[in-house]
Amino acid sequence: MRGIRIAGLATATVATVLGLPAPAASAAATDLYVDNTAACSDSNPGSQAQPFCTVGAAAAVVRPGSTVHLSGIFQENVRITRSGEPGAPVTFTGAGWLLGARDDTSPAVTVGGVHDVVFRQTLLTSVLVENSDRVTLDRNRSETESADVPVIAVSGGSGTRVTRNDLQGGRGSVAVSGAADTVVSGNIVSAYGTGIAVTGSTGTVVTGNTVLDGCGPGIGLSGASTGFRLYNNIVAGHTNTLPDARATCGEGPPATPMSSST
Repeated sequence: MRGIRIAGLATATVATVLGLPAPAASAAATDLYVDNTAACSDSNPGSQAQPFCTVGAAAAVVRPGSTVHLSGIFQENVRITRSGEPGAPVTFTGAGWLLGARDDTSPAVTVGGVHDVVFRQTLLTSVLVENSDRVTLDRNRSETESADVPVIAVSGGSGTRVTRNDLQGGRGSVAVSGAADTVVSGNIVSAYGTGIAVTGSTGTVVTGNTVLDGCGPGIGLSGASTGFRLYNNIVAGHTNTLPDARATCGEGPPATPMSSST
């Protein structure tokens, strides 16, 4: 044991003499806090005692391994432009409600051109995952009153996981387009339009979802969607009139649980 300590000291001494940098300790993951119900400022360090006011302020400084804790109601459109790493994602979580900006039909959250990002156990109106890889949306509650946009849209990229969410409203609850290896699993879905729509995507897995009360098919597959896997889903209540009279689907044949036009 004595020899080991001396060897370690000798190594450090040689590195110092030669002007070489000593090995740095790995940086610990950073917890950031956003709470607009407290005394907050976007000039704060984002600590629990001195939180940010906006989600955008935290999103601008995250790094691999960061966890952003949300509390409050946020009327802003947030674009995530900083990535995590495999095994050290950037994570957003907490009781915050991301409503999006007033009178703006853009998604409340856009995850654009990044990788290794997680949204877990938050409240959201709508999310766009665009040309991003290894994004996870897990155990969120998401809903929108707009019949023009899906609640969760995945466009391009690969490896997105949409799991165990409660999704309500929108043109469709989950829309996957031009993406690879997307997993949609264990969600509860209720939409004005098709509950889960997959278009021109490869390797999509749709399993264990409950799809309720919408116009059009519960699950729709179209375009050159190859390697599609579908199993253990429940589809019910897709008719031409929604049961709570929020919207009607127009004239036409009754909706079907599943449609395919690939």
